Amino acid sequence: MRSSLEESQALCHWESLTHHFIASPDLSGRSNLVEGQSNRHAHSWKNTKKMKRLRLASKVRKALQGNSRGFTLIEVLVALALVGIIAAAFLGGLSTASRAVLTADVRTTAESLARTQIEDVKNQDYIDYSDPDREPPEYYLEIDEYPEHYDIEVEVEPIYTDPETGESSPYSYNEESGAFDGDDGIQKITVVVSHDYEVVVTLVSYKVDR
Repeated sequence: MRSSLEESQALCHWESLTHHFIASPDLSGRSNLVEGQSNRHAHSWKNTKKMKRLRLASKVRKALQGNSRGFTLIEVLVALALVGIIAAAFLGGLSTASRAVLTADVRTTAESLARTQIEDVKNQDYIDYSDPDREPPEYYLEIDEYPEHYDIEVEVEPIYTDPETGESSPYSYNEESGAFDGDDGIQKITVVVSHDYEVVVTLVSYKVDR
């Protein structure tokens, strides 16, 4: 009787242990399950981060490229035409400025030559242009040196003053005698300076016999 009771208790204890081991989860399986879930989460996080980087790079590339769709042939031709017009205007303005500078330089030189010639004539001895037998020099001399491409002409006219009206006028020139009809001691001196056969400056002054 006692033996049967002990066997029955031992059997119950064995069944309880068996049920406990069957119902209890395997620790290694749980560990593997946790590790698998952790790997999936890590892989998913890496994929999300990679997608964010790709989207950011795409946005930056679009921002740098803009919405440009290239240039058509008409746009290129219009741009070339505008560049040509601007270049032509610039070159034309540059050429005009160069000519203006050259013209100003020529005029400045001509004015300086004319003043120099006037002063030189005033410093020379007075010549009576009404005397056909006047001694050399028969005419006022021009300055010796002046730049190339320039030419100087000196014109002399004895002046007659009407005592009644006070008006002045040049004496007439007699081509046969090569002299003027009179010379009262006052002469009109006209100096003409040319550059490349074009008149640049005409300067007028007077010389008095003193």
